[in-house]
Order: sequence, then C-alpha cells, then structure tokens
Amino acid sequence: AGSGLPASVANLTVQNTGTGSNNMVTLAQTTTVTGTLNLIDGHFAATGAVELIVANTAANAIIGHASMALANNSSYVEGNLRRKVTTGVYDFPLGTSQNYQLATITVNSNTNVDNILVSFDKFATGCGYNGNTPAFYAKPSNGSRSTLVDDMLNYGYYSVEPYDATNTLVTTPNISYDAQMLFNGHNNGVNGYASISSSYTLMKKPACGGAWGLYGGTFNTNNNQAQNSNSGAVALKLQGLVSFSQFGAGFSNGTILPLEMTNFVGEQVNGANQLSWTTLSEESTIKFVIERSENADDFTAIGEVAAKGARNSGADYSFLDEKAGTGIHYYRLKAVDVDGNVSYSEMIALGTKGAISNFNVYPNPAANEIHFAYQLLQANTQATLKVYSMTGALMHAEVLTKNNQEYLLDTRDYQNGLYFYEILSGGQKLFTGKFDISK
Repeated sequence: AGSGLPASVANLTVQNTGTGSNNMVTLAQTTTVTGTLNLIDGHFAATGAVELIVANTAANAIIGHASMALANNSSYVEGNLRRKVTTGVYDFPLGTSQNYQLATITVNSNTNVDNILVSFDKFATGCGYNGNTPAFYAKPSNGSRSTLVDDMLNYGYYSVEPYDATNTLVTTPNISYDAQMLFNGHNNGVNGYASISSSYTLMKKPACGGAWGLYGGTFNTNNNQAQNSNSGAVALKLQGLVSFSQFGAGFSNGTILPLEMTNFVGEQVNGANQLSWTTLSEESTIKFVIERSENADDFTAIGEVAAKGARNSGADYSFLDEKAGTGIHYYRLKAVDVDGNVSYSEMIALGTKGAISNFNVYPNPAANEIHFAYQLLQANTQATLKVYSMTGALMHAEVLTKNNQEYLLDTRDYQNGLYFYEILSGGQKLFTGKFDISK
C-alpha cells in the first residue's frame, strides 16, 4: 500500500511487475507529484476522497503510459487523477482493475481554470447504465446524414471537472478545449473497423441524473479512432468545448433521420425576432420546439410549432419571438418525432444593439462560409467585424458599411473548431459571439 508515501514528492515511479492486485499501489492519502509521474508497470489506486495530483503543468509530466492508438496497458491510475493545467496537451491515463482508459484534454485557451480532475467509473458502480440510453438524432464523426443515437457503450464513463487554485469547483469556466477519450471493456457496439467513423459519437451529460446529449463542441473527422470490434477499443474526439461534464460513447445502429431541414434564418420585424425555416421532408415529425439562449450554451424553450407532416415535398415555417428585447440572442430548433426522438438544427444569432439592427449569423456550425447579416441604422456610421481563433489570434477584420447588408466570410482555409467574433462601432463592443467550423 502507499501509506508510506508523503503528501508531496518530487518524482514518482511505479514499477510493480506482479499480477492482479499485486500489480497495484494503493494510496492511503492524497499524494502530489511536483515533477514527473512515470508509469512503467503497474497502476495506482486513488479512490474515494484520495487523489493522485500532478502539479507540474508540462505536457510530459506523466510518462510511460500507452498511447490512444495502442489502447491497452497495465500502467495507469484507478480512481482520481488531478492535473494542474495552463494551455497545452494533457493525458489522463486511467482505468479500472480490468481495463485501461485514456482521456486527452487539449487546452486551447484558459483564463480561470487552475487544474482539472478526471476519473473513470463503471456504469454499474457509478451512474447506472439503465435509463441512460439516448434517443435523438446526431451526425456522427464522419457522417454526412444524421442517424439515431440509440445506445451507449455499456462499460463506463469519464467525469471531468475544472477547479481553481484553491481546488474550488469553477462553475463558469472561461476555457476552450478538445477532448479525446478511449473506451475499453464494453460488450456492445457496432462491429467492424469501417463502421466506427459513421456510427460513434462522443456524448456529454451534466451529471448522473441528466440525460446524455450533445452539449457543445464539434466533431473531429480525422484520427478519431484507435480500433473497433464488438469488444474492442473506441477513441472519439470533440473540439471547441467550453463546458465540463461526464463523457460517454454513443453509437447508432443506422436509423437515418427522417427529417431534412434547411434554410434556418432570422430577421427583426417591428422590434421582434422573426424566425423562418424550411424542411425538404419531415416524415414522422410532429412538432418543432423553438429554443433561445443568451450565451449560446444554455437554451430555454420559448414556443412550439406543429409540423405539417409533408412526407416528400417539405414545408415552410415561421415563428415570431416578441419578447426577446435588445441585445444578441441565439436560436435553435428541436424537432420531435412520433417516438419522442429529437434532433437539433444549426444555431443562429440575431439581435439589435447601438448602431446595428437585424444582426444575424448563420449557419452555425458552418463549413466553407458563414454569413454576417446586419443593418446600420445611420448612413454615416460604420462597424468593424473581427474574428478570432480559440487561442486569441486575429483571423479576419472587416469594415461593415451601410452600402452592404451582409458580409460573407470565406472559411475554406479555417480548421475545424470554435471561433469567436465581435462587432465594434463608435468605440463600443456591440456584439460578441462564437461559431463552429465543422467540415
């Protein structure tokens, strides 16, 4: 047991070449490693209130563990692994007594998160697997059409939490990160290596009592798998995350979304926000729920529109939000079918502030281009659009004039991920927001 370890050590190496429980070092108290943690052979158990903390912010402060591609190892931490972070790539080699797991957190920008705590738990010993089965449509990592996410890999899930320097949970983290996670030990899933990129999705949920879903981030379309078989390892990635949660692997048995939606736009009419959208087909869809957000993350339902049931020809819809007020607002549509399955539209931004009205950003996510629609209220005014990467680098700047009503930003050279924009006029920052690029 690790009862002889002090509360803090400079470097820590495990080389315990036994088998089973003889290959495990059990920590009796929380231990902080200020230098390097070297996982040569064997693993640490840091369960309950006990943690293994790596206070060195260097990416290589943990070494010796298996990569995402190898997907199997006997050297890891069973329980709670906390790492101090700034920006950069941080591995969290975790697992259970039977299976190796690995979470890689790439912090792209960060102003108030000092350290991140990650653990991996079996569904049977943590949040129960029963009742966690999702039932909504999402586009998988390499998919061209949305498919029904109807089950989860049934072995376990990750919990990822941000903390400040006093180890107090950060409830409003100002951070952007990518998450890649390995899943081992399940006995369900979709067979065949070729199926992984069109069948699996990295899922999130806020807490044990919550529902699995998509809560931000965009899919990585390259190098997002290690191997795949009915009981093999699956590695999945989301980019541009700004919130923390539990993570699991959802998969689809191939049911294609019966709804095809296009042209979701908005404009301001007499002080209200008019939303319009068109469907190409909507078989089995019963209604559209309109959701609004002030921050592009937390959405609230503000109304419903019944579907017209157009099987092949599609239909046109509109909804008037008369209570939005000034400022920028984010909207999305939730389509609900007869079985209770849901799918979400792209997100649009719409609002009025200062010298600009009818401000609208679409589509979001975008691929090769994104539209910034606006109306300058006075002929002699102008505004400036600035676009930034997740690391704060200025990607584009453009002067908006009254002669134009829309600016089309070419994003063909943009990498997948999250980007931020701001609109400035008269020395004031009128609008700020974000958009995802997903190709």
